[in-house]
Amino acid sequence: MEELISLERGQDGQSLFSALTFMDLDNVRGPGRTCSLILDQFHTAGLKAELLTPRANRPLAPEVSVRRTLPGPLRSLPWRLTRGYAKSSLQRSFSRALKAADPEKVILYFWPHAPLSLLREARAQGFVMAREMINNPCRTAKPLLDEAYSKRGLGEYPFITWEKVAAEDEELTYFDLVFASNIEVEKSLRQIGVADHKIKPAVFGYDSHAFADAPARQSEGRPVRFLFLGTMEVRKGFLDLLDAWKLADLNAELWLAGHVDPVVAGPLASAMEGGKIRQLGFVSDVARLLSDVDVFVFPTIEEGGPQVTCEAAAMGLPTITTKMGVGRLVRDGENGLVIPAMDPHALAAAMTRLADDKAYREELGQAAAREAPQFSYERAGHGRGETLVNAMRARSA
Repeated sequence: MEELISLERGQDGQSLFSALTFMDLDNVRGPGRTCSLILDQFHTAGLKAELLTPRANRPLAPEVSVRRTLPGPLRSLPWRLTRGYAKSSLQRSFSRALKAADPEKVILYFWPHAPLSLLREARAQGFVMAREMINNPCRTAKPLLDEAYSKRGLGEYPFITWEKVAAEDEELTYFDLVFASNIEVEKSLRQIGVADHKIKPAVFGYDSHAFADAPARQSEGRPVRFLFLGTMEVRKGFLDLLDAWKLADLNAELWLAGHVDPVVAGPLASAMEGGKIRQLGFVSDVARLLSDVDVFVFPTIEEGGPQVTCEAAAMGLPTITTKMGVGRLVRDGENGLVIPAMDPHALAAAMTRLADDKAYREELGQAAAREAPQFSYERAGHGRGETLVNAMRARSA
């Protein structure tokens, strides 16, 4: 950590600037957890992190100030029961925090999708505002996912409507900085009119502490194991994976970890009848899981900068993915294989190549492991913190 610390502090030893963060999800897993891992590192860039969130069940670094806006008795209830009240209470609390904050010293750091009324309020008060892109803009994602659903006879993708597209289009106009987690996100932002100077290249990463004591891989005397880790859904290319697995017909195993979208439950059940597929459900110890397999396969159709790609690299796994899934890390033929999205034949060929060639598989995995430390959350969080501090310095100047 020592080489990362570059503090910008006042005479009293305190940070000159603060980042007031809007996050409306729990931080145990998914985007909420990613947000908290990033905030844990802001102090290394001389930025005081203040998080407003309905609840935070994962502990954050002591340098992060956390304001839980959901009343204590409600925090232990299932999110589906408290979502509406949690979001409204967060908005009210954030609005009060804006009125008490100094726009010359506080930068606002938003995760999708903040209410437009709150963004208008913040803009009117003159704050510098930054926004994290988890995935591509909705305007880019919708046609891609509509096509993927349509090809499967499923109609349109149900979770991105044109109303949501329009809302995010307006949302993005309020931000001074937009963090883009891969090259495809950068391209999409430009295509929808976000100015180049606002787009800040960034990465997601992996929690190095969670991987510090991971066991060594033992692969002798067993079939090659491929792993898909994530929500099993059309958007992640999961049905393409099932098709590719059938086409390849490998003497290997396919392990599946994560939640199953009901849309793919039927095809999954049919695929498992053929054997050689192991469904694990949710797995909390990701490092141990990755140590038990040989190849990570992630044929996602629409993505931002997937954390799972970085986690696989940290465990020395080669990744088979699409250009959406590379996350600034995977390079075709160097530390993984990059295939076209929605192409089961290309995916089957890539899986066959790595199943048949142990030396090549290990060469790619070793190359991924060498680069993985660049994608730790220590670096990812520090880098974002520096970017936010520099934005505030420019404002002061």
